[in-house]
Amino acid sequence: MKHIVLLLGMVCMLVFFGCGQGEKADQSAQGESKEAVEAVTDISDEAADLVKEKAGTAVETVEEQTDEAVEGVKENIDTVSEDMKEKAASAVETVTK
Repeated sequence: MKHIVLLLGMVCMLVFFGCGQGEKADQSAQGESKEAVEAVTDISDEAADLVKEKAGTAVETVEEQTDEAVEGVKENIDTVSEDMKEKAASAVETVTK
């Protein structure tokens, strides 16, 4: 009988001791989970900032290229206009001779 009581006491101690360890493991896992979420959030924020920066740079580049293209078209229009005026004047001169 003493052996059974002693054995039951040891089993109870193991069960209660094991339960306490489970809580500590759960708390540790929750802490690690929170840290992982914070790390992912930080990485996501950094990635979002980088995307915003690169998008801003791309927009600026496109605006600059658009401005340059518009200026080039204006110059070509002016050149073509001058050429057409000269050819028209030459044609009028040829016809009136």
